[in-house]
Amino acid sequence: MLASIGGHGVDRKDVKSLLLLLLLFAASRAVLYHVRPFFYDEPLQSFMQFLDPEILRSDLLQGLLHMHSQPPLFNLLLGLVLKGAPQGYDLIVFASMYFILGAMVAVLTFGLMRSFGVSRAVSLILTLALVHSPLMLKAERWLYYGLPLAALLCAMAVTVHRFAQTGKSKWFAISLLLAAVVVLTRSFYHLIVWMGPIAVFLLYLTTRRAPDRVRLHTALTLIFVLAAGSLYVRNYVWLGMFTSSTWQGGNLFGMTAYVAADEKERLLAEGKITPLVGIYRWAPPQAFIDYYGTAPHTGIEVLDAPWKRNGYGNWNNLIYPRASQEYQRNAVTLVKEYPAKYALAVLNALYIFFGNKNDRFFWEFDDWGTLRTDSILRSMADVSVIYLVPLIGLAVFVTALYAWTRRLISGLRSFDDPSTRAGTALSAFALFNILYAFGISSLLELKENCFYRIPIDPFLAVGVGLFVDGIFRRARAKPPIPFSACATAPTGMPQGKPQEWGSELDS
Repeated sequence: MLASIGGHGVDRKDVKSLLLLLLLFAASRAVLYHVRPFFYDEPLQSFMQFLDPEILRSDLLQGLLHMHSQPPLFNLLLGLVLKGAPQGYDLIVFASMYFILGAMVAVLTFGLMRSFGVSRAVSLILTLALVHSPLMLKAERWLYYGLPLAALLCAMAVTVHRFAQTGKSKWFAISLLLAAVVVLTRSFYHLIVWMGPIAVFLLYLTTRRAPDRVRLHTALTLIFVLAAGSLYVRNYVWLGMFTSSTWQGGNLFGMTAYVAADEKERLLAEGKITPLVGIYRWAPPQAFIDYYGTAPHTGIEVLDAPWKRNGYGNWNNLIYPRASQEYQRNAVTLVKEYPAKYALAVLNALYIFFGNKNDRFFWEFDDWGTLRTDSILRSMADVSVIYLVPLIGLAVFVTALYAWTRRLISGLRSFDDPSTRAGTALSAFALFNILYAFGISSLLELKENCFYRIPIDPFLAVGVGLFVDGIFRRARAKPPIPFSACATAPTGMPQGKPQEWGSELDS
């Protein structure tokens, strides 16, 4: 793996450090997995993003073909495991997969740091800190998108680095394949806003690294973009929404949470918004069926049924696209009417983004912000989670952002140099993903913002590694001058190590 990142043989010391990393990773999991069981059954049964487990088991193809609420690949994974795993072993399969994904993130994060020349000690320490951080541990023990996406983005970073290094078409194709997989896995990563810039960037690298393959790579780009975009086109033709998730309007409406009820009533009386604002955006389908006075009648269970067979709401009901579009129109009006309230929602979203807890709404501060006083340890724990963790998250983000930006600017000055081009390309890719996750999650959603940070946490760790290693390098490059030498050395003192100055001055 490290050889793929670096493009050359792996140093034996790197191999030993990598083995130590995997050993510590596995040893910690032997303990932590007993303390924190894999969170599986409740997400599978009740999460909005997942189709009815019985449909995934018995009618997977039809369920995926008529799925509009989310991109299909994660539910495809669920269905394949549910159909293929022996009875009662699906939990073990998922837990094992997430263990492998966690180890993969650890290996790739370490390798990315080493590709920039970050010292082994710093790389090892920061990688261990990443895979033992509360949010990454949660992602590893939870049947959800976060960890698979982190592994996919880390793998993409490697393939982009290798393409910039070698110019080989296979790395170009694999990069776009992984991008398409990401787009078809999580609606957060949009075809136009996320995959589009990456595809353009890879074509730009082609013109600099492999100009004789521009036509081939353009054709490959069209193939992968069309493959990922087919879902968008289908939803647009079918439902009038160019998106991979028909919940888009509901996501945006969450950013209007600070608009008071009486303010909504005024706009409602003026006819600027609709009564839908009075219904919770993720209410079960029956609430919207009652609101519109009609129910879908397509004859397809996954589109018509208000409830899953297990009794939970069916959030893939065909009533949601209609409600989502109406939510979006209402949200745009509310944001225009109350921009300061939207700004407050953005601030709240940022607080959640930098922390480790979702649903930390400021207007509910008394529910989650009250310190427990029955013991000093609990009070300290509450202070840490409520105040220190978001501040630390902010500090890590700013540090990583600074380090990546500095590395990118430095690389752009010598982009024609083949020895630095790959690192510059990797810097651009990492920085784009950091800014994308930060911007989209903060501007368009208020609820689970910290979970959107999970896929970029490895890049934040690498950024911190660049920053810390830079400090150490500068410290090593400028050894301290002994006081005695400062006191006796004449003007124009020759350069050199302190211990050499005496003989040079004597001569």
